[in-house]
Amino acid sequence: MSSLPECIGLDAATAAVESEEIAELQQAVVEELGISMEELRQFIDEELEKMDCVQQRKKQLAELETWVIQKESEVAHVDQLFDDASRAVTNCESLVKDFYSKLGLQYRDSSSEDEASRPTEIIEIPDEDDDVLSIDSGDAGSRTPKDQKLREAMAALRKSAQDVQKFMDAVNKKSSSQDLHKGTLSQMSGELSKDGDLIVSMRILGKKRTKTWHKGTLIAIQTVGPGKKYKVKFDNKGKSLLSGNHIAYDYHPPADKLYVGSRVVAKYKDGNQVWLYAGIVAETPNVKNKLRFLIFFDDGYASYVTQSELYPICRPHMPYLPSLSPASSLGQ
Repeated sequence: MSSLPECIGLDAATAAVESEEIAELQQAVVEELGISMEELRQFIDEELEKMDCVQQRKKQLAELETWVIQKESEVAHVDQLFDDASRAVTNCESLVKDFYSKLGLQYRDSSSEDEASRPTEIIEIPDEDDDVLSIDSGDAGSRTPKDQKLREAMAALRKSAQDVQKFMDAVNKKSSSQDLHKGTLSQMSGELSKDGDLIVSMRILGKKRTKTWHKGTLIAIQTVGPGKKYKVKFDNKGKSLLSGNHIAYDYHPPADKLYVGSRVVAKYKDGNQVWLYAGIVAETPNVKNKLRFLIFFDDGYASYVTQSELYPICRPHMPYLPSLSPASSLGQ
């Protein structure tokens, strides 16, 4: 029993010592930097706010909140459609029951077990809708196809069917927008998750309309006729659906894997600017060319590049040699 107060006293003493050490440390920081701890915290917070990653996360959080609000609104709309359809069905059933009662018949649900064993009779509605209603057989003289209540019942049935169809359309739309399973979506739209060594979400290079190549991410593989197309989302904004000879792997191939005629993407130097353009290997490394590759670019320009400046094209067409124009130059 006596050990408990001693432990409590020891913990209190330890806490007091730690508090004093923290206070001394804070005082040392204040003396060293010339600012208070509160000012230091404020400075750190301001610097964090300036960081791109923090701003990007805040933007993503805001977009996520907007998306959640939108989905909640869609769910509420679907729930409202479902309630409207349920009320329409209830009203329709009430009208049908009332009509049966006026005809002196007993209303039965279509799921009644004895319903299938009894014969039915079709009463045609003489209007432009050409609808039919199936009811139990009985005294034919007690039924009249021109009865106004029957018309109201059929109108209610049509209205109910329309409401149910709207409800199903809304549910299908909501399901497709919220479905995060890429495999299911791929099967529905003819998309694939991989094509050989090309896998959705892998890093890749793609060719833009400017004929320059840029890095991005492979976000979809689509079957188009007998071939395939590859959708690339570029890092510097924009998306493109490209053929296999307009995408390249985001890595530098070993020198022994490249030969004369290989299709590659290489660095294209124009003064102080550097671009990525497609071309063909015209010469492999040797002592004379200082262990560099000679690349004939598609525009006729030629240049020596190193292995670290090359990217292999994913699905190249048959090798070809571009004709060098008289104005073409050989970059050293």
